[in-house]
Amino acid sequence: MLPWPAPLAQQPALMLLDEPFSALDTGLRASTRKATADLLAETGIASILVTHDQNEALSFATQVAVMRQGRFAQVGTPLTVYSQPVDEETALFLGDALILPARLSPGRASCALGDLATDALHPAGEGRVMLRPEQLSVSVSGPQESTAIIRDVDFSGQLSTLTLSMAGHERPIVLRTVSQPAWQPGAMVRLTVSGKARVFSG
Repeated sequence: MLPWPAPLAQQPALMLLDEPFSALDTGLRASTRKATADLLAETGIASILVTHDQNEALSFATQVAVMRQGRFAQVGTPLTVYSQPVDEETALFLGDALILPARLSPGRASCALGDLATDALHPAGEGRVMLRPEQLSVSVSGPQESTAIIRDVDFSGQLSTLTLSMAGHERPIVLRTVSQPAWQPGAMVRLTVSGKARVFSG
C-alpha cells in the first residue's frame, strides 16, 4: 500500500517528497517508487522529490535539478543531465564516468581511446572528454592494440563486472559485460567507443 492516501485525498497542486523511500529495502523501494510516480502522474499532481540517490532521481523525475553549495548546477531532463552534464563534477556525481584529456578540433577529440566524435562543436585546443560506461565495449587484444588491463573480475553468471586500468588514467574503469573465459586479471583488452563524447573545454 502506498503511504499517500491522506495527502492525495486533498488533491494538492504540489507535493514535497523528502527522502520518502529511504527506509525501504531495495526491492520494495523500486516497486514503491514506480507505483508512486504512476499514481502522481495519473492524478496530475506535481511533486518535488528530495533525494541523495542519483539513480532514484533519474528514474523518478521528468526534470532533475543538481544542487551544489546551495545553487543549481544544472537543471534538465534526466537524459540531458546524465548524458550532457555541464561540468566534470556533475558528470561524476550522476554516475560512473570516464574522463580523459584530449586534443580538440571542431566536432572531434583525440584521446587515449582514439579519434572520437563529440556531442557539440567547440574551439580547437586542449580539453577533456567524458564517456559513460555503457558507451564502452571491451574485447581481447594483443599488446599492440590494448588500451587497458583487467585488474579484477566479479563473475555473476551471464554478466561479469570488470575493473580495468588504463595508462594515464588514475581512476579505475568499471564495466559490466557478457561473461567469457578470457576475462582474467592481467589480461590485456581493447576498449572501443560508441556514440559521442561529451567535451569539457579548458
